[in-house]
Amino acid sequence: MIKLIIVDDEFLIRDGLQTMIPWSELGIEVIGTAADGCSGWELVRQGQPHILLSDIRMPGMDGLELCRRTLEQFPPIKCILLTGHGEFEYAQQAVKLGAYDFVLKPTDEQQLMAVMERAVRDIGLQEQEERDLLQLLCYRYMQEPGEASLGKLLSRFPAGASYVVAAWQDEAISPRAVVWLDGEDGKLEETEAAIRLQLSGQGLDPALSLGVSEVFHRPEELPLAARQAGYALSRQAAYGQGLAFFSSMNHRERMLQFVERVDRLYAAPLTVTELSAEAYMSESYFSKLFKQVTGRKFTDYVADKRIEEAKHYLRETHYLTYEIAQRVGYNDQRYFSQVFKKTTGMTPSEYRRQENI
Repeated sequence: MIKLIIVDDEFLIRDGLQTMIPWSELGIEVIGTAADGCSGWELVRQGQPHILLSDIRMPGMDGLELCRRTLEQFPPIKCILLTGHGEFEYAQQAVKLGAYDFVLKPTDEQQLMAVMERAVRDIGLQEQEERDLLQLLCYRYMQEPGEASLGKLLSRFPAGASYVVAAWQDEAISPRAVVWLDGEDGKLEETEAAIRLQLSGQGLDPALSLGVSEVFHRPEELPLAARQAGYALSRQAAYGQGLAFFSSMNHRERMLQFVERVDRLYAAPLTVTELSAEAYMSESYFSKLFKQVTGRKFTDYVADKRIEEAKHYLRETHYLTYEIAQRVGYNDQRYFSQVFKKTTGMTPSEYRRQENI
């Protein structure tokens, strides 16, 4: 709904404007009324309406000053001023200030409604332009993450927003779109409805096969969300039309594959940063899931695996300590010995002697 604030020092006019005009039919909600400019300014600051409807001549802060302050701090607000027949000079000043329009008093209901309908249309066009620009900035950052593209995005990214990224297979158009959610995280069915509604508004087939990311809140997470959506789409492609939610996939099964990989490549310089990127997960979620599957932190699991393999080499081979250290992923023999002793209570040499008795 379009938010409206009405300011007029005459009660009958103020009350009539609030009650006699069918605002809801215009898609407008009156969120407050004020009897003077100072009170009206407080309402504007707190409510930040789409439209301010104010009388020009009022005691104290008049409508012109109220309009000036409003447009100075909140430029998108449409200021519509009520003016008498003998107040042409005031109307000229209002136009110079940037007022959207003015309506003559006594107010003609049809004239006022016509002005309001035009304002509602213009607000809709402006908001659509803002959404299109935000979508473009999001897409650019997903495609080419960097400080420059992020800087442009941050200035327009809505504070406290929740979003998902949807991906689809179509070479003719952009294969990624950000879908904004009303709730904090939302149920999957509610998210699906929001996705279908927003994408159909962009001319896309509502039955299109889609991959959908988890819910995110920060603009810096857009590239990760895009990778998640792409991965979900790749899994969905085999099943035909429908939505595939990354959050509904069997990540435990995928994590077991990463655990198996660590078991094979334990000597390689594996990091959570590298593996979580491959898994299309945040580092924190990857670490949490890894611990759920293995019962240990990622770093502890890798260290324990390396020490177990080092024990095998010490028992079964004649490799020197520095050679074993390198084979299990430690380039620094001294550090390897420290980790080994911390884990087993013995140095590598002590362990070898004990096992060979």
